[in-house]
Amino acid sequence: MSTALQLHRWRRLDWRWLLPVPEVGDVVLAGPADALLVDALPLLGSSVRRVERREDWSAVAGSADLVVLVQPDDADVRGAVAALRPGGWVYAEVRRDLRAPRGRRTLLGHRAALRRAGLVDVTAHWHAPDFASCSRIVALDDRTVVRDALGRHQAVRFGAALSLAGRTALRLGLFPLAVREGSLVGRRP
Repeated sequence: MSTALQLHRWRRLDWRWLLPVPEVGDVVLAGPADALLVDALPLLGSSVRRVERREDWSAVAGSADLVVLVQPDDADVRGAVAALRPGGWVYAEVRRDLRAPRGRRTLLGHRAALRRAGLVDVTAHWHAPDFASCSRIVALDDRTVVRDALGRHQAVRFGAALSLAGRTALRLGLFPLAVREGSLVGRRP
């Protein structure tokens, strides 16, 4: 395997630094994950099991230290919480989808669903500009960090206008609704 491909796989796992634990144990993956994420997860040095169908959640109940979800629905979130050992973490990648059922259209809707499922310490992050070409992961709970990230987009085409629109949305408390692709991290108490 080429060094460039290996580095690209590691870069796909940059979100691992959002977890406050240096090592993860057993990992469960569910949802329509891209091939690069599937290939990269074994680099964490853990066993990785895939949940393909709803019935598969019962086979992994209580066995995971980390559950990685991609575009989860309510059943996936419930299954993930049941799969976690106490103190385990959920990492969820979500994309804004205005056609999705109410409560699942934006990052904020997904964050509320994780909290309703009993997860604590739930944080939201913007993968700027998107998962495929992510150059920074921005914590949405820190307005100063978001403002700084928005200021860095002024050099691109229409960047000044987009930055102004983003800062206005941030001032109004609406910026998380505008995030196209982001992630959530939550812990099972």
